[in-house]
Amino acid sequence: SVVKAQDTAELAAWIAAQEGGTPADIAHAQLAGLLHELGRLLLCATAPEDYAKVPALVTNGQMIDEAEGEVFGSSHTALGAYLAQIWGLPGTVIEAIRLAQKPSDLADSQQQQIPLLAVHAAIGILAGMRSSDPTTVAITQLDSEFLAQQNCGDKVGTWVDGWAKRENAA
Repeated sequence: SVVKAQDTAELAAWIAAQEGGTPADIAHAQLAGLLHELGRLLLCATAPEDYAKVPALVTNGQMIDEAEGEVFGSSHTALGAYLAQIWGLPGTVIEAIRLAQKPSDLADSQQQQIPLLAVHAAIGILAGMRSSDPTTVAITQLDSEFLAQQNCGDKVGTWVDGWAKRENAA
């Protein structure tokens, strides 16, 4: 299912706030959430025939970044981060875009990384929100090693429940 960039941005900002992020952390999480699919848009717009090959590779068990690497020599996350860097966006936004799918690849993952944590969690949570068990789906989507390093391994259910209540109240 397709998740709107605006939904990812709003949820990422909300998670950053829940985790005690500074106003800059919250703004960076929101911006990275909004732009996390930027590289995919670029690939689809410039080479739609080539991008059409990617889903078939993913169904064969490859990760999406690996499939994009095979077809393009790079991934949408790397391209999105590159564009964010060219545009002069803050380093935390660039890192959150680059590592949104696999944040445990971060060099210094012991340090708290609220924008990256928030975007990664938002993507996983939104992937499961329409299912019968959104928390379980989210957990399967998320990088448990990174969540543990960020002391958030047990917070996914709380985030899912809190966001669902917020959505239902809106």
